[in-house]
Amino acid sequence: MGIVKECTGCRSDVTDPLIMPENYEAYQVFLICHRQLLVGFGGAYAIDGKFVWQVLDDRGVPDKTKTFSRVDLMAAHYLEEKRKQQKK
Repeated sequence: MGIVKECTGCRSDVTDPLIMPENYEAYQVFLICHRQLLVGFGGAYAIDGKFVWQVLDDRGVPDKTKTFSRVDLMAAHYLEEKRKQQKK
C-alpha cells in the first residue's frame, strides 16, 4: 500500500502536463495565430493557414508541415469548443 508506482503512460520529463514537449512549438504558434480565423455566414470555420505558414517561417520552425498539422488540429478543437459555448 505504501509503494507509489508511476504508470507506464506517464512521462516524468514533462514540466507542464497539459502540453507535451513535442507539441510545445505548435502551441506557441497557435497562441500567436488563434485570432486569425476564416469567417463565413455561419461563423468562424478555420484558422488562416497563410498566416500560420508566415508565422512558421518567421519563427524558423524546422518541421513546418508537422507543426502546421498540429496547429490546425488545435484550431479545430478551439473552434469546436467556441461553437459549444455559443449554443449554450
